[in-house]
Amino acid sequence: MYMAQYREYPTCLVFSRESRKTLIIYITFATIGQFTDQEAQVPKDDFDVIVYGPVWIPSMNMVAFAIHKVDDILYAPHEEIRHCWDEDVVQWAVDADHGGEDAGDGNDYQQCYFTPKQGGHVGVFQGGGTVDWIYEEPYAYWAAKIQDNGSFDFEIMMTLWDWADATGPDASTKHVLKAGEIIGFSVEVCDADSDAEIEFPDVEFDYGNIAVGGSVLPDWLLMPVEETLKLLPVGSDTWGRIKASFK
Repeated sequence: MYMAQYREYPTCLVFSRESRKTLIIYITFATIGQFTDQEAQVPKDDFDVIVYGPVWIPSMNMVAFAIHKVDDILYAPHEEIRHCWDEDVVQWAVDADHGGEDAGDGNDYQQCYFTPKQGGHVGVFQGGGTVDWIYEEPYAYWAAKIQDNGSFDFEIMMTLWDWADATGPDASTKHVLKAGEIIGFSVEVCDADSDAEIEFPDVEFDYGNIAVGGSVLPDWLLMPVEETLKLLPVGSDTWGRIKASFK
């Protein structure tokens, strides 16, 4: 995938894995395709998603994305904030140095979450809360508008870390984003409605269980703005330009 620099125009991403190549101006949820055909037929007033981004912001050394989710039921029954993986949740995973590390304690790989319950919370699953400080200001900024039926808008801008230490930023190493480098990154939006669901619909960019570690994350190439502009707007020659970029 390509990660564009942030500017006042739609983000352009390109996904390529083996024979699958898709140009994405934004991601709009329609059907699931990951499970059975019956499970894939989800009404848009039950679950609908737009993912904006992600983009990278060189001037701030941050990555940002936003989620618009339509839902009909806010399902988040567990009182513990960190118990949200089987609820309505946004998860994203970060392997900033592209090392493919195991999840560990969230130091050099983070599986992160936004839960809309209890007013909304952001954190990291691994580490028992010890690295949640990476989502505190000034290392991250986020906001959410949550409706009673589970629909919400969520946006976040965050620093990435080569090492996020449990003791805090002084013992940690920020990742410096550079045009032309590759990072591991994924986003997943889940729609759970009850404990009875063994599988529930979601929209995700990954190749497996992100609790495992960086080996299941798609690659994102950080693009300079001049290269991003070459991919916009979509025209009759777009596919030729995209295919040429894979060489």
